[in-house]
Amino acid sequence: MNSHQFLRHFERFLDSFPLAKNWKDPQTKCLIKVSGGVDSMVLLHLLLRSRGAKNLDILHYNHGTRENCQKEETLVQAIAKSYQCGFITCHFELSFKLQNFEQVARLMRKEHLLTLAPHYDLIFEGHHLDDSFEWSTMQALKVSDYKKCLGIPALVIDPKLQSTIVRPLMCLSKNQIINFAHEHHIQYFEDESNGDLRFLRNYVRHQIIPKIKERFPNYLKHYVDQKNAQAHALSIHLESRAKKLFPLQKKYLACGGLLLRTKQNPQSIHLYREEMRELLLSYALPPSGRSKIHRNLTALIDSIQTPFIHGEKSFRGPYSFPSRLVVFWFSSGVLYLGNEQTFSFFKHLDATWAELLQQHSTDHQNTGQILLKSQTPSRSIILKTKKITSSQWPVLIKSRSQKQKKGHPFFPLTSRLLKKTHIQISIGDNWEDAIV
Repeated sequence: MNSHQFLRHFERFLDSFPLAKNWKDPQTKCLIKVSGGVDSMVLLHLLLRSRGAKNLDILHYNHGTRENCQKEETLVQAIAKSYQCGFITCHFELSFKLQNFEQVARLMRKEHLLTLAPHYDLIFEGHHLDDSFEWSTMQALKVSDYKKCLGIPALVIDPKLQSTIVRPLMCLSKNQIINFAHEHHIQYFEDESNGDLRFLRNYVRHQIIPKIKERFPNYLKHYVDQKNAQAHALSIHLESRAKKLFPLQKKYLACGGLLLRTKQNPQSIHLYREEMRELLLSYALPPSGRSKIHRNLTALIDSIQTPFIHGEKSFRGPYSFPSRLVVFWFSSGVLYLGNEQTFSFFKHLDATWAELLQQHSTDHQNTGQILLKSQTPSRSIILKTKKITSSQWPVLIKSRSQKQKKGHPFFPLTSRLLKKTHIQISIGDNWEDAIV
């Protein structure tokens, strides 16, 4: 493939991950690990070309084991300076004579990364398809855990790191990366220790894989197809187990709405994609609207799988579906489905509350709270409060020390009025306090 195709292939692969979809956003804080070798240098080149240098920091590990270690650090630091990227370097005093050198070095790098990762949204690493095949082969020779034999994942969400690791070169082979580096005159260093057969990785790379390649020239393509199929089967198995651990809960509201969440782990609601699709299809009376359901459901699932970030609104939506069905996703892990009747009720309630707020604008400064009652006690509403004190379905909006900054999608008039006060509204995103 030519340079343009190479870049587009790289970008499409990155765009395919919902949790990394903001990788091009200059506000997304990114960290890239650059050793000075061809893989990480090409990855750095591609990222600088695709997203620019803003909020892109470069991390370099100097293990102090070879003569070229300092030259590699100097090269990486010079590139960081030329693009005005942040540069972080960590020095280790290691020796190849150390038993289990590769494992020790890997653990030391991970321990250091733990201190940096919480400050970044995405962490980029330069592993590629050949690396994954080598890793799978090594694990097949050493362990019985079939999950480890699947290879190196292209994306990892590690709770300990509090960040997302992305490996965008996992769609490319080593030869493709080297050819791209030569074509674009990208400077890099070759780690001379890569030829040391004492290390299992090098033994597999230089003694085993060449024989496989000679007999099976298309081994990488077959490897990718096989591991994708195995990963899919594993994900189905894990999904089935996860559904038993996190069953789907439904709560129908008398005002016409429906709440969905998964018990104990709200983010796992994305496991119920098919159930949500069937539910949405049941609302879509004209069959012509069904194709729109599939498209919008994909956008909704992507949103659910993307964590809320600091400063973001506490909800996402509306996501519109046929038959005037509207869906909101709240940061508390609750999915809200409502129809025209539901939001007509909320609109009337919003106007009523706004009128009450204006009438009692003086009283709330003294009492610190206002009791707003629905004009239709027979219908239910959603609320977030620890107190339900009346059979007339009240909503208690408590006093807060800071002014309300974020409005509520169901009650825009009330939210705007509350921004001028010290009262906070939080209605529609709490499961336990939803009255049925």
